[in-house]
Amino acid sequence: METENKLNRTFGFWSAISMVIGTVIGSGIFFKQGRVLAEAGSSTNAILAWIVSGFIALAGALTISELASRVPKTGGLYTYIEAPFGRAIAFLAGWMQVIFYGPAMIAAVAYFFGTLLLNLLGIPQDHKILGLSTGLLTGLATILFIAAINLFDNNVSRRFNIVTTLIKFIPVAGLIFYGLFFGRADALGQTVNHIANSTASSGFGVAMLSTLFAYDGWVIASALGGEVKNSSKTLPKALAIGMTFVLIVYTAVTWGVLKSLPAQDLVHLDTQAPYYIATKAFGDIAGKLMAVFILVSVIGTMNSKVLGFPRIVYEMAVENNFPFAKQFSKLGQKTKTPYVAVIFIAVMAIVMLFLAGAQDLSDWAILLTYIFYTVAFVGLFVLRKKHIGDDSEYRVPLFPVVPIVAIAGSIFIITSTLVAAVQGAANKDATQLIGIIISVVVVLLGYPVYKYLEHKNGQSN
Repeated sequence: METENKLNRTFGFWSAISMVIGTVIGSGIFFKQGRVLAEAGSSTNAILAWIVSGFIALAGALTISELASRVPKTGGLYTYIEAPFGRAIAFLAGWMQVIFYGPAMIAAVAYFFGTLLLNLLGIPQDHKILGLSTGLLTGLATILFIAAINLFDNNVSRRFNIVTTLIKFIPVAGLIFYGLFFGRADALGQTVNHIANSTASSGFGVAMLSTLFAYDGWVIASALGGEVKNSSKTLPKALAIGMTFVLIVYTAVTWGVLKSLPAQDLVHLDTQAPYYIATKAFGDIAGKLMAVFILVSVIGTMNSKVLGFPRIVYEMAVENNFPFAKQFSKLGQKTKTPYVAVIFIAVMAIVMLFLAGAQDLSDWAILLTYIFYTVAFVGLFVLRKKHIGDDSEYRVPLFPVVPIVAIAGSIFIITSTLVAAVQGAANKDATQLIGIIISVVVVLLGYPVYKYLEHKNGQSN
């Protein structure tokens, strides 16, 4: 039977590292620079926001690494919360990831991809075709394309991920090289005169929320536990090495970008900044090639997300802890991929694409996931106390300092986001607050679903 198939363990050490790096380095580092600078208020604070967020993400990845070693299963955050806290909270974590967070992040990346592609081709984003804007249609086509790739054997998406990860180092290296050696602006000490794209809220905490979108994605690699060779040893190393590398790269890219453009110009150009810098540095043709490489980087990130999130749906379904579990736990007889779950995540991402803008989606998604990250980080203390997985091959360094940094950083992000949303509402811009409330309600609606499934499964036993 299809449901009795097992996932193929084809991901080795380097594949796992490419998954971590490929998922994280994508649209955020290229398209969030202007917004982060605008929210931070100065180039110095902007760099600090990238560095501090990087250390928070690294502390989180190191903490999750021990959880991955103690609970070497497919499902990622869902399984790591289930082990210390039980199925109810774990269900809400998984529900959050597959109903809102995952689809929202995929939709946001699809939008950024479409923005750059249309700009490169000189096509207006608001041009209408069959009543839909070209921006929406491009994002839709991108989601469908990547979903189709992930319906094949996971070797296809794995190799696609490796290739796109290697290619994305070209625009990264270009931005760093030009900024460091030819940039004439001051990377430190520049200030901006106004806040772009943010009429309601700003500040260091809000700037960090934007940078965390660029750092986010590392936890998705842990969702592939059932497809990684010797996952209890391989995943922790991949997460630790991958996120350390990303932190260094992001700091260097930010420095290079701030050296390349005056702060006010960077804020004004916003998402157009990477293309502008590439054209200024290497000429029109080389600039367009750079834009193509960035496109490859972004679509590689989307591939990693579409590869990871369906595995959460699959694992929950295998445990009979998700609606229509029989269907979602199906694997292709030849491909051994959770094809029904892939289609479901793609459909949810398309829904998100039509519901809200990319910036709002990413902000709301980051807030929600950091709430559950905090729960998972606390869960490590519970697992250690209960001696669950004490024979695992990885221990987080400097325990308990690193998990405490991860928890404190997460609480800071959550608090800063909520305060900024309330301040925005007080200034007659309640968009963020309303979005946060709706997204939290969507997650809480998972609880009656869980209780229904619990009742149903109890009757069937």
